[in-house]
Amino acid sequence: MYVFKVLPPLDYLAVMGILQSKAFLALYIIANQGESRVIPQVKAKKLVSLPFPKMDFSNEKDAASHSKMVELVGQMFSLHKRYSSIKTQQEKTIIQRQMDSLEELIDKLVYQLYGLTNEEIKILEETLKPRAV
Repeated sequence: MYVFKVLPPLDYLAVMGILQSKAFLALYIIANQGESRVIPQVKAKKLVSLPFPKMDFSNEKDAASHSKMVELVGQMFSLHKRYSSIKTQQEKTIIQRQMDSLEELIDKLVYQLYGLTNEEIKILEETLKPRAV
C-alpha cells in the first residue's frame, strides 16, 4: 500500500477523481507499455513521472473545477456506499446508472483539466476500448 500526502489547497477527493479517470489510466498505460504482467501492479515510482493537471486556485475556473470534482467524487463515494447495502436488482441497476453518469462527468472534467481537445479525447477513448482477441 502506498500513502500519498495531498497538499492544500488540493483536496484528496479531487486527486482521487483524477487518478481514477480514463485520462490518467491512458497516461499510465502509455507510460508503462511493454511491462505486461500477469497480475498488473501500480507502482508509486511509475506514477511520479506522469503529468498531473496543474490547478491555479487564484484562477476562478480552476477553483470551480476543483470544487466540482470534489462534489462529484463525494457523490460517487455516497453511491458506492449505498450500492453495497442494496438488496434488489432494480435498485442496484438505478444506482449503477447514476454511478456511470457520475463517472462520465468526472472524466469530462478531467479532460478539461488536462486541456484535451475533442479529437484527443476521441483517440484516448478508442485506445481504452477492449480489443477482441
